[in-house]
Amino acid sequence: MDMKNKTLYVAGFQKRFFLEDIIAFVIILFSAYTLISSITELSNLKGMLGFYTVDTTTIAWIIIVIEAITLTLLFFPITRTAGFISFILLAVFAGITMLRYPHNPHDFGGIFNHISRPQKWMVIVTVSLISAGGILLRLFNTSNTHLRSGDQRTVYN
Repeated sequence: MDMKNKTLYVAGFQKRFFLEDIIAFVIILFSAYTLISSITELSNLKGMLGFYTVDTTTIAWIIIVIEAITLTLLFFPITRTAGFISFILLAVFAGITMLRYPHNPHDFGGIFNHISRPQKWMVIVTVSLISAGGILLRLFNTSNTHLRSGDQRTVYN
């Protein structure tokens, strides 16, 4: 294979995953902001959890650890699908909590501490759809890569 075709193949490979990387980057930024906010405002998180549970310290740290694991999963391409799924589960958990306890505070950290209830629903739906789009892109790219790998072997021969 000459250099021109090799460069085009590399550029094509990068192009296929570019949109997935952008989605992951947006979700990583959102998750990192939420994680940092939860850690720096730990006393506020514990105060909010006082409406939901007795053991606020343990639950607060469990939430922080789950957020950190989700962020880590999203950061590495090989575990990104699990990170997208974990992120959707966190968003669904926030939504269920808002439905189940409508009159309690819902300041889960990050941007949630600064927006209204309708805006929280918009954020939950939007980030869940973006994350679901990331999962679909990963599935499409994975199946497309397997199809193309057979083609690549015939090109090299």
